[in-house]
Amino acid sequence: MKEMSKVKIFTKKSLNSILSEKEILSSIRHPLIANLNYAFQDKEFLFLIFDYLAGGDLRYQINKGLIFNESQIKFFISNLLLSLNYLHNKNILHRDIKPENLVFSDNGYLHLTDFGVSHRLKEGRPILDKSGTPGYISPEVLLNVPQNYYSDFFSVGVVCYELVKNKKLFKGKNKKIIAEKIMNKNINLNQNNIPEGFSIHIADFINKLLKRNCKERLGYNGFQEIKNHQWLRGVEWENIQNKNVHAGKIPFIPAIGDNFDEDLVMQIDKIEVDNYNELLNKINDSGCLSNFYFNYYEVIKNINEKTDISNKISSQSTMVKTSPTDDDVNINEINCLDDKSDLPRYKVNDMNCDKNYTEKKKKYVNDEQDKSKLNTTISKINKNYEKDKIKQTKCNLMNNFKNN
Repeated sequence: MKEMSKVKIFTKKSLNSILSEKEILSSIRHPLIANLNYAFQDKEFLFLIFDYLAGGDLRYQINKGLIFNESQIKFFISNLLLSLNYLHNKNILHRDIKPENLVFSDNGYLHLTDFGVSHRLKEGRPILDKSGTPGYISPEVLLNVPQNYYSDFFSVGVVCYELVKNKKLFKGKNKKIIAEKIMNKNINLNQNNIPEGFSIHIADFINKLLKRNCKERLGYNGFQEIKNHQWLRGVEWENIQNKNVHAGKIPFIPAIGDNFDEDLVMQIDKIEVDNYNELLNKINDSGCLSNFYFNYYEVIKNINEKTDISNKISSQSTMVKTSPTDDDVNINEINCLDDKSDLPRYKVNDMNCDKNYTEKKKKYVNDEQDKSKLNTTISKINKNYEKDKIKQTKCNLMNNFKNN
């Protein structure tokens, strides 16, 4: 659970960041992300309820003095890359990849969390702000040039380096020193400066991710370029994404329970300011947080109900179909990854009400009365979506969640 003081949010001018985080989280669902289940508020606080991940974050495990072997590192990085590929396919940059934001489940899978500085890529609106954690940000951030997917991949390289060398790559007394190291430090891992027993391929992988020139960086041409690297040959991408890796092949299972801190549970995110109650009342009266609400299970229920309505209408309609073509649409099987991805497709029972779908659906309905029923139903669904402020695309709900 993430608890946030309303007054603190306003005094620190972070309202837009909080609302953006909630909007992004409510539009995504993936096995290797700490998914949002609920968002709600009381008079003083905002609350976000996520998947429960009991294994502690990667930084916690590093601080315990654990030293990981190459197979463990490869598994961690593969988990991270799959979650990033999902986000990138939805035009989302994470922008804060670091060990603190990578959390283990009790069965050893690594999940990406904390979308506080994440951003959607939009045409004509480049991302130029310097958000992120010093020591893990890419050169593009420091150079004030547009950031893109490859900016996240640079951060993956930093994390991978830290796991291999068991020390932070870029560190200094202040942000300026760290920035200078990011811009000037040459990274050249080889067989002589990596741990004994590690392959030269992991050194090459890290070196190519940490290219300062983004056009030379591994992943500049997309996720497939990274998957094809020699170090990742043989990775069970499908099984990892579906969490079907045989238990005996998962290289690291965190100890359960030792990462629980009761003191943190009792902490209250409250700030001492003059006229606290007066400011709090102004915030609540303004209505700026009136839409801070999300219930994943309500969304699922609404989607399924609307799908049932559509299926009933479809079953009553006269469907004129010849042999299947690329234009055929199956209302119960909607791909949740874009066409550029060669990863397994997650499917969800969803009523897709976009224009493209509606037109394709109409062409199969010959009976005018059924056409009218279908159009009326689609119109009602669109209105309900707008009313409920569920602005999620056909890709944002994944039926594999119910297996967790």
